[in-house]
Amino acid sequence: MEIGDAMTAKEGTDAISPDWSALIASDPVLRRTSVALVLEPRIATEANSPPSLSALVMDSLLPAINEGDREALLILFQSFYRLGAYEDFMDRFNGIWSERMRDQSWIDLIGRAYQVAMMLKHPLVGELRDVIDSLGAKEIQTNAEVIARRYEISSRLTPMGREAYRLASVAMDSSAEQDMLWRDAGLIALGYFRILEVELNERFVRPVADGIPLVQLDNVIAAAPTDAKKHWKNALESLKSVASNPSGRWMLGPLRKMFDDFAHPPSHIDINLREFVQSAFEAQLTPTGRDAFYSQELLETISSSRVDSIATLPRMVDSSVFPKRRLVSNS
Repeated sequence: MEIGDAMTAKEGTDAISPDWSALIASDPVLRRTSVALVLEPRIATEANSPPSLSALVMDSLLPAINEGDREALLILFQSFYRLGAYEDFMDRFNGIWSERMRDQSWIDLIGRAYQVAMMLKHPLVGELRDVIDSLGAKEIQTNAEVIARRYEISSRLTPMGREAYRLASVAMDSSAEQDMLWRDAGLIALGYFRILEVELNERFVRPVADGIPLVQLDNVIAAAPTDAKKHWKNALESLKSVASNPSGRWMLGPLRKMFDDFAHPPSHIDINLREFVQSAFEAQLTPTGRDAFYSQELLETISSSRVDSIATLPRMVDSSVFPKRRLVSNS
């Protein structure tokens, strides 16, 4: 945006004066575009496809790197990593990787490359792991694998879920560093269950609610005999509340209640009402998800006993919380 503003300002002043001092004086967004103006000559040559920030960083460091400046090389890879330019990182690293780098003096870069290679599932993963192992850098290897695993999990989450996962991971790391996991386990577990709450709402509850025509739901409810909808009274009111409010969400407790009521209704619930509501839920689920919804599997994932069972935390975080089977539809 700022670069675009700078280009717009430049185009409007080119006819006035080619002098840079005049251009700067006439630029209404100068305070917000000083960096863009410094880079303007290079941006202007590729106005339709300005170079990426990672490309600019690389080009600025290449002269020093070509002269053998090792510090500049390390800064380049640190910049790629911080910018999230993982493909650029591995492309460049793969180009310089050689026998002479299989040395303790390069271990930090090798460890970072191992992490990025795992994140991208790059062919160098096995070779880098062997080099790290031969150098006895077990801690670096473990740390890289933890970060890569977290990246994989995070990549499957919604934006809100990623933030919840980041905060839960920070809490976990802080407690582990202070040797306080035994004391903080309950709060840490709730942090991870918060991720489930967010993901179920964003991927399942919200799409279900958005897909329900409220007028039609009201008509189906009104047509059902009183005794044939009584058990669902609170559940239906809660569903209507979420469906009528675009920002409405269910917390973990109500999620359990809704899943139990709508997936396992008593036999006397009106058949038309049951089919109408359940079809709205089924429309957002894969076949595997439907099986999990109607069995106890999905409900068990967020059950009170599971939340309270702190002893299952390590296993839960590694596998059960983020199953690779897709339960919710992409549509």
